[in-house]
Amino acid sequence: MGYKALQMIAILIILASFLPPLSSGGNASGDVWEVTVVIQFGNGEVFSAMVYLPSDNHTAIKATELACGQLNLELNYSWSSYGALVNQIGWEKNDWSGSGYYWHLMVWENDSSHWVNSNVGASSLNLSEGDVIAWVYTVDDSSWVPYTGAVASPGHYFPWSSPRGNLNNTGVSHGNVVGNEVIWKFKGESSWGFSSTPVASMGLIFIADSSALYALNMNGSLLWSNEKGAAGYYGIASPTVFNRYVIIGTSDQYLRAFYIPNGTLAWEVHLGEDVTSAPVVDIYNRIPYVFVTTFNFNSVGKLYAFYLQNGTEAWNLTLMGSNYFGVPAIYNGKIIVPIAGIEDSSYAWNPPYGIQCINENGTYGWNYTSSSSIRSPP
Repeated sequence: MGYKALQMIAILIILASFLPPLSSGGNASGDVWEVTVVIQFGNGEVFSAMVYLPSDNHTAIKATELACGQLNLELNYSWSSYGALVNQIGWEKNDWSGSGYYWHLMVWENDSSHWVNSNVGASSLNLSEGDVIAWVYTVDDSSWVPYTGAVASPGHYFPWSSPRGNLNNTGVSHGNVVGNEVIWKFKGESSWGFSSTPVASMGLIFIADSSALYALNMNGSLLWSNEKGAAGYYGIASPTVFNRYVIIGTSDQYLRAFYIPNGTLAWEVHLGEDVTSAPVVDIYNRIPYVFVTTFNFNSVGKLYAFYLQNGTEAWNLTLMGSNYFGVPAIYNGKIIVPIAGIEDSSYAWNPPYGIQCINENGTYGWNYTSSSSIRSPP
């Protein structure tokens, strides 16, 4: 080999020493990747964390481990020939033989802008810079899949799918409120203003007045509205979001479910009784149900259970009084209903007042009698 060739090789080696190492992706340094982990519990409460994966481990199980550490949530997983199996996150444990609930791993697809089930286990799923995954505690059903994905979405990690945040009515959000300036305003069609509580889920805001149910983008622009003539029919109840539906009780004594993407009617059922509080949705015995309470002047109300898929009535039970504005709470297979009493024509509330516990299978649990009307969510 000649002198000039050796000289050229030496120059190339020197130049190569100043070049950055090759990387298959990630940030400029190639050391760590930033990913987001969403954790959705069975009651609808959602946590999220942004974590940085080390250069030697880009798996979803590592991201989950870091996220749970950051959020102070217990994480338990085991190893088998199939890889890592997540058994528990926070207070929720897999319940294969009982309720059927277990932790599902979802992946956000940027191209289609929706969640998909991961086709590999958490220890086999390698993540890239900016990826978003979700753990959803839910149940499989051979005839109907209750979730197409998490209720959170990139940029909107703190959903509020019911007026009190989740099935337990804890009313807690884990996001940070910054600033004190008005970002946008939206005015509805009703001259009475808004009477319902807004809910936020899947990157949208839902709110009703006496004229319409509105779906707003997070920038305040209107996506769609559902109006019902000059008189309207929406009244004072608040909506609830579950999976692909937004559900609301209306002043013409109907319970209605609308498809979220376009606001078209999915189903409706005539109750023949007034609805003042939001419906609640839960999966019982592997079937999703809508539970709604009613109010009647000079009489008691009822608790109804409807199949979420088509609005068919599963059962109803007579309450010891009417429910008025108090959104029921659900915990451990039990529905806790606040009882306002019986309102007469002079708008005075009369006993019985209290709290009624009803099992999700449609049987009575217990009653607690109070000395005055209860109209708040438990």
